[in-house]
Amino acid sequence: MKILVNFQIDKPLEPRLIGDNVIYRPDLERKGPGHLGKTLAAVAPDVLVTCQLPDVVSVAKWIQTTSSFPVFIVCIGDYPEAVQTVAGVPVYWVSAQGDLSAAERALILTETLHSRQLDDECNRPLRIARQQHRSAPQEHVVLVGAGAVNLLTAYYLHEQRYRVSVIDANPDPRTTSAWSQLGCTHGGCDGRMFTLTESRYHLANYQNTDTEPARPFQDRIAANGWLCQDRHELDGTDIAWITEYTQTPTWLTSVLNEDIISFNRQSAPLWEALKQDCPSIFDGVGYTPTVLRVYSTREQFAAATVNEARVGALKRVLDPASLCREHPGLAQAVRDGAIVGALEVVGFTVGIHRFSAKLIGLLEDAGVDFRWNQRVTEVAKETNGEVRCLLAGNESIEADHYVISPGAYGGSLLNGMVCGEQISGIAGAWLSLPNTEPRLAASMKISRVGFAASGAAEGANVIVDSSTDGEFIHISSGHGYLGRDCESIDMGAVEDLFRVVDETARRYFPAAYDAAQRSGLLSSSRRYCVRPWTPSGLGIFEMAPTRNGGLVVVTGGHNTGGFAQSPSVAMAVLAALRGEAADMHRAYHPERLRRFLADGSFRRRVTPVEESAADIGLAYRDDSAMAESGASGTLYQ
Repeated sequence: MKILVNFQIDKPLEPRLIGDNVIYRPDLERKGPGHLGKTLAAVAPDVLVTCQLPDVVSVAKWIQTTSSFPVFIVCIGDYPEAVQTVAGVPVYWVSAQGDLSAAERALILTETLHSRQLDDECNRPLRIARQQHRSAPQEHVVLVGAGAVNLLTAYYLHEQRYRVSVIDANPDPRTTSAWSQLGCTHGGCDGRMFTLTESRYHLANYQNTDTEPARPFQDRIAANGWLCQDRHELDGTDIAWITEYTQTPTWLTSVLNEDIISFNRQSAPLWEALKQDCPSIFDGVGYTPTVLRVYSTREQFAAATVNEARVGALKRVLDPASLCREHPGLAQAVRDGAIVGALEVVGFTVGIHRFSAKLIGLLEDAGVDFRWNQRVTEVAKETNGEVRCLLAGNESIEADHYVISPGAYGGSLLNGMVCGEQISGIAGAWLSLPNTEPRLAASMKISRVGFAASGAAEGANVIVDSSTDGEFIHISSGHGYLGRDCESIDMGAVEDLFRVVDETARRYFPAAYDAAQRSGLLSSSRRYCVRPWTPSGLGIFEMAPTRNGGLVVVTGGHNTGGFAQSPSVAMAVLAALRGEAADMHRAYHPERLRRFLADGSFRRRVTPVEESAADIGLAYRDDSAMAESGASGTLYQ
């Protein structure tokens, strides 16, 4: 989307707001309307962001020369009810007053309107078709992938009287001991966490810190980066993924962040209802209802207190003395200076292996069909693009609807889908410690800065677990970029990830770490898992039609928050099958970010006949300025 901004933005905000898709022409504010008309005709933007309502003649020149449709105007100022369009182009108004700058609010509105247009263009016709083709509740839905997201989706679909089958390429996780053959849910360590800020946009949260590597996708983990291999070994698809991830304008990361958090908020009451309606799947799975966020600097602690309160996550603030008194298992880390304060937040943790096993058993008892060791290899389409069936080897699998949630291992299965090249794998590492006296009674999120491997593991999840095997502390951390090829993993890079998790364990739980080292648990408990990430930082929700009036839905790419958001994903799937709208359909559309930031080639200098190059004066931006500017991490409310 090309955005023409024709007024002066405050100089300090320019690097933050002027991205590749912004044509910045503050000189037009000083020139007459004739110059605006010529520029609109010359560069043909999709939207004009302005402080003054443009004249009819200028807008008419614009719509005569643009191929974009629909175009619109965002005007900063008081809303005059009588002015709704100019020359047929809709006008949307943004107040000049507020916490954010008027220019930033105008860009936020622009992106919101764009995502709604995208939803109307791509998803609305599918919803209308579903309303026309809805049949009896016993429609058959085949779910591909038996990770946490699809298991919860299967549960809610069955509750709504759909006939459900689940197919997974891997062995039944309840009967195999080969964890490396399983996906992220069943192959990693036995712990998952729900909080209201799971999966938040990762680079946005600490780009301002001195220890964050300026180029996390340039260096390997051992050199404080995020790569599991040298950059020159990545293929073109991976480089394109990284480019898209790192070139997102910093103002936009806050918008994406808020959308992600909104689905955690949406999931919170669904989780509470599930505990009431189906308590058996939470029984005996290490359910822990208390989650702390702990911080290593006073600046982090102060900022987090504000942000956690803003999203409704904050229960209590714990100073060091209170923390030591209520959680003596952290007293040593406080004395060592590793923790300066903590927040008790909304959330819980479970042993995901036991939780999933109980859920699978519950679904099987209810008549849901599970097929293990069957890899679906293709979404077969008709020549008109409608899906005919799924292919698993030589077998055709037909149903009314298909829900695909392959984690990081979709590969060629997603070829032909819009999201086909948007999911990459990022590895994380796990290890376990004994929960020695004084026992840790709460699960935790650790935020820290200023240690050797900070780029790959600034944060860590700490999950307390009680099982028949004993009392444990499971620790996970790390970002190791693998790209689309998740099957072949450089074990040297995985060892680098284990080292950073090791450092966290030793720093925060020295006595338990020593005990784990002596018993051999430290080495025997090591596992890694591969999480699906997208360049937008958003999850994916893609819909496509089948030839019989049904839908194919692809979900996933939830970075580190698939478990947390799984009830919200399930509700979005149900809405889609019913022909109803859901916020996730718009927010997680796989082309949302790509289309909005599409093709920066218009930044080249444009010289129409009527004006000289000097008059046009398109702004150039040094790309390093954007990287140096950082992101505020402020959540847009």
